Amino acid sequence: MSADEHVKAQLTPQGKFALLLILCMLPTFGIFLFFDQPELGLGTCESIGVLLIALRATWTSVVTSKPAIRGHSKTGQRDWPKS
Repeated sequence: MSADEHVKAQLTPQGKFALLLILCMLPTFGIFLFFDQPELGLGTCESIGVLLIALRATWTSVVTSKPAIRGHSKTGQRDWPKS
């Protein structure tokens, strides 16, 4: 057996987050389908997606103590050199 046969597929953090998004949206959309309101369910799923993406960006910057948006920090200084 070669070394390539023992390689296992691993889920990246981005893949885990995408899976979390889908798992949060499907039951929500299913509830609105049950009540015959698919348009409202689609809008709700989009809102949940945007909210989770914003929370992940904020949480990542808090945990790593790096700004989520490049160039913004608590001291007001740019985090990359001027060109």
